Amino acid sequence: MAQINWSKMKTELSKYADLEKLKGEVNRLGQELRKFDIHAHLSPTAKQRLKTVEDRYHEISKSLAKAQRQVDREVSRVLRQIKSQRTKAEKSLTQVKTMAKAQRKKLEKASSQIASRVMKATTTKKKTKKRSTRKKSTPSQAN
Repeated sequence: MAQINWSKMKTELSKYADLEKLKGEVNRLGQELRKFDIHAHLSPTAKQRLKTVEDRYHEISKSLAKAQRQVDREVSRVLRQIKSQRTKAEKSLTQVKTMAKAQRKKLEKASSQIASRVMKATTTKKKTKKRSTRKKSTPSQAN
């Protein structure tokens, strides 16, 4: 079974903890840039810088989408592992329960057999009382 690197996953998720907020902000900025005709007001050097910012925006958007897909895959994999372990544990628990029930029945049967033997032994001992071993007097001893 593959080990899950929880610390790595936690750090990756913490980087993107405000992922939805960040996406919303980036999309809002993108919409504002599309509405404003920046090229009419900018110098050629500023246009070049704007092109760089737009390229960087596209790179960030791609990396966010990639990170989201990776997190989704990792979560799906972990969920599959958890589900498979749960089914294995449930199966093992069922087996243990059935074995325990069978063992209990055996013990109850053995206990009842022992109890019946003990009862028979005590009742037969009561029926057969010890006879006294007195000597009978013989006619010669009587005189």
